[in-house]
Amino acid sequence: MSSKERILAEINQLSENDLQALQHWLQSRNSPEPAKGNLSFFERLRKIRIDAPPDFGENFNQYRFGEKRVEDPH
Repeated sequence: MSSKERILAEINQLSENDLQALQHWLQSRNSPEPAKGNLSFFERLRKIRIDAPPDFGENFNQYRFGEKRVEDPH
């Protein structure tokens, strides 16, 4: 299966809202700069920052199920 076929298969599984967000993101790539406050779904995702311990990604399930705890410094 080619890359294009795999991408189309993924697109076919998207909801209407996600398709609209994808379309907006694709269109915004052609414009010089999106208006402030009018960020696309993917642009908003890029801005998400998580304040977590350095091993959070590797040990996510341990934190999730309480085997490890984030120590509150306060």
